[in-house]
Amino acid sequence: MSFPGKPREPRPPSRARPRQSLKMQAIGFLSRREYSRQELRAKLLDSLRKRAREDAALAAAADQAAQERAEALRAQASNGIDDAFAPSPAPVLPPTAARPPLRAAVSTCAGTARDGARERALRRPALATLSLASGAPLPSTLSARLQHVAVADAAAGGSATSPGNPASAAPAPQREIDDPELAVDQLLDWLAANKYLDEARFVESRVNARSRKQGALRIKMELSRHGLALEPEQAAALRESEYARAQALWQRKFGAAAADDRERAKQARFLAARGFAADLVRRIVAGLEES
Repeated sequence: MSFPGKPREPRPPSRARPRQSLKMQAIGFLSRREYSRQELRAKLLDSLRKRAREDAALAAAADQAAQERAEALRAQASNGIDDAFAPSPAPVLPPTAARPPLRAAVSTCAGTARDGARERALRRPALATLSLASGAPLPSTLSARLQHVAVADAAAGGSATSPGNPASAAPAPQREIDDPELAVDQLLDWLAANKYLDEARFVESRVNARSRKQGALRIKMELSRHGLALEPEQAAALRESEYARAQALWQRKFGAAAADDRERAKQARFLAARGFAADLVRRIVAGLEES
């Protein structure tokens, strides 16, 4: 139920919807019509930029919602219950208690990353303050195991490698490609290798789609913008049918010869703008047959 006088509260940001991979998106584009490599590349890059803008807007909305929730919680009056169950801060150990018994060994082997990582792990106060639910100290076996895990984690986070530490010797994961243009070019190569993308099919489909309303000059100009050109057989076929196509277009548009010079100029401009040759345009406007 909605109340017209009450303002609607802003909704929290929605989660990101599942998206198709870039490869499936490109195949979807090609399933609807033929694209040239240049045209499909621009379309995929535009899609990646749109995704980046959506992700940035979603992250900004999530940060704004988190800040608003935090401010609302700070503005609420304390009821005493939350304070009673708030986690107590970790106790700060005195300098003498925080120093491990391995300090003398560390001082003699300060150049090794393994002992440095072990010293950092042993100085963590959270491990020293752990206990069972009953308040009893941890068993010695469990304490030793946790200490070993802490040392391994600290060594894995360091920059140095050690032959005795398998975590530090593990190779770093390979980073994903951050260059969108390189990723799109690699995808286009894969599409061309698997016959999803074929520029010969694109030229044929574009000629079939444009030849009914455009002349050879206009078709060649459009293909040149995609970095392509007509095959000799296609160019010859367009020249042979040029007059018939221009005559049919003129008949659909005007249907009768011009009554004066102004009307003839209008008809000539129309056919010339569609890419038909000048001598052919003059013959059609003058009512002459094909020679």
